[in-house]
Amino acid sequence: MKRIGLTQRVDFITNYGEKRDALDQKWYLLLNEMNMMPVPLPNLSPSLVPAMLEELRLDGVIFTGGNSLCHLDETANNRAPERDAFELALLAHAEDLSLPIFGVCRGMQIINHYFRGKLVRIKGHVAKRHEITSVNPSIELPKVVNSYHSWTIPSDGLGNPLEVVGKDSDGNIEAYIHRDKKIAGITWHPERESELNKLDLNFIKGIING
Repeated sequence: MKRIGLTQRVDFITNYGEKRDALDQKWYLLLNEMNMMPVPLPNLSPSLVPAMLEELRLDGVIFTGGNSLCHLDETANNRAPERDAFELALLAHAEDLSLPIFGVCRGMQIINHYFRGKLVRIKGHVAKRHEITSVNPSIELPKVVNSYHSWTIPSDGLGNPLEVVGKDSDGNIEAYIHRDKKIAGITWHPERESELNKLDLNFIKGIING
């Protein structure tokens, strides 16, 4: 059974004065459906990332959703600088180790940022469903997806090694793959579907399994 690292959102619990790493339990169900073992990853100091990867011996990493990227909006109340720093270090070391990498929503955004892509604000994409179009004949995507994001990758905003796989009706990028490596990202949340979509699972497995 493959061991898949899952990054975690930072939740702010004001009643207790705590910041907590958190992960939707639906992720465990999704990975179990693919016969993979979920390994939640704490938002450690970047200096500890190499040792963490050596000890955990992961077979891949999924960058999950939640928290605004700090460089996009300095006023956002869900910013988590420690998560940004940890995930950028994790991306760099996972790429060096040739680990498969998959990004979901925020995870897709930070991967694109890592590859020097850009993001722009978008309205009407929070708690909505919309149609997307597949543009890569070898990867079949759902025709309708959920949406929980306020930032998107415009048609000209993709990082250089990344290629479009799916887009919305306005041409914004909804899914991508890396040209040469086992790296991909999607804007929607496959774990939040009431019934897991086989097309989502096939896409994720295609990246993780190589």
